[in-house]
Amino acid sequence: MFLQRIFQKAGVSLLNRSLDAAALRHEAIASNIANVETPGYQRREVKFEEKLRESLDTRKISGLRTDARHLPIGRERAMDVQPELVVDRSSENNSGVNNVDIDQEMANLAKNQIYFSASATLVARKFRGLKEAIRGRL
Repeated sequence: MFLQRIFQKAGVSLLNRSLDAAALRHEAIASNIANVETPGYQRREVKFEEKLRESLDTRKISGLRTDARHLPIGRERAMDVQPELVVDRSSENNSGVNNVDIDQEMANLAKNQIYFSASATLVARKFRGLKEAIRGRL
């Protein structure tokens, strides 16, 4: 419990969720690429950043739940945001086979790799900072 609170204060929990989202997105993109010629296949994508941005929007009201059985009030807490895999039900693209665009998927793959690397670097920095704080060098 104590370590969990330290990690939350340092932002590590949120960065770990970010890494989870990037890993899930990588799986979705890989599945899309593998099924580019599968008739009727519907591409998959991960929703995380939009949900996180919405949870951090201070213009929306939020309430504190004192019991897990209570209904949530307003926006979701940033710490509770989970990556979500969704199926894109849009119509077929120009290929006529399904709605996967290989060029877009390859671009998404490159973008996701950069996102994952940046998130991993930030997690490493956070842990280095915690390590230095424990050693008393801050």
